[in-house]
Amino acid sequence: MTILSTEKILPQPRDKLWEIASHFDQAARWIDGVEKVEHVSGEAANIGGVWRVHMRWGGAYQIIDIEITEWMEGERFGLRPLSPPAADDDAELYQIIFNLKTLTDGQIQVTLQCEYKPRNRLAKIKNLAFLRRQYLHRLEASLEALGRVVSE
Repeated sequence: MTILSTEKILPQPRDKLWEIASHFDQAARWIDGVEKVEHVSGEAANIGGVWRVHMRWGGAYQIIDIEITEWMEGERFGLRPLSPPAADDDAELYQIIFNLKTLTDGQIQVTLQCEYKPRNRLAKIKNLAFLRRQYLHRLEASLEALGRVVSE
């Protein structure tokens, strides 16, 4: 299993960061590749809620159902895909975790973590060669975009 994590210190108010990040229907505003997200079932903002994500990843269009697995209002949420990976996917995503932490100077530390597993031997080699960098870049770009969206 590969776990990638990135964090960024953002000067925006914690409640605004949470509002944008935890309203999944706004994900297209800050997560690269996401075109739209729609609520499918369960509570929209609690464990067990299911959302359908429409995205372009590596040029391919995918629809993925995700379930909220962790929910600490104003602080942290976890998501896991319910849909199996596409046949040509190099990796199987297990979990995404979003976390906010207020630092002593009032700055907000935003952490985005992704857990995935390469699906075959070639994917393991690709993971070491460039997939990690590609996924980490996407996580970092998402946090940058979140900061811009909140500033609007």
